[in-house]
Amino acid sequence: MKNDDIGQDGISEHQARFEESMATIAACQAKADTDMEEIRAIIRGIGEKQDKTELLLQEVAEEQKKTDKLMRRHETNWGRLVESLVEGSLVELLNERGIEVHRTHPQAESVLLAKRRHAQEPGIRYRGGER
Repeated sequence: MKNDDIGQDGISEHQARFEESMATIAACQAKADTDMEEIRAIIRGIGEKQDKTELLLQEVAEEQKKTDKLMRRHETNWGRLVESLVEGSLVELLNERGIEVHRTHPQAESVLLAKRRHAQEPGIRYRGGER
């Protein structure tokens, strides 16, 4: 009977270790499930932030277009203002220094600049001759 007692004790010990292992596995599985839910929540948060970022980038692009349009308008007006301020005094100053000026050409641009500008505009061709 002694052998049966030892055998029974061995089985009980193995049973206890098995149950302990199963409890450890269950705890690990519960922790893995919790971790996985946290990861999914983080991924959802990243997706939401990415959507917001895309909307902000679209808004920035729209504002940039508006800003570019305003800048072009002000550059043209600024150029005209500077030309009008310089034109009167410049002719007089150049004549005083012996450089004869008979007329001025407001908003004039170089032939090369005109070619570049008109090449970018469909349907408009440069009509001036080569210089």
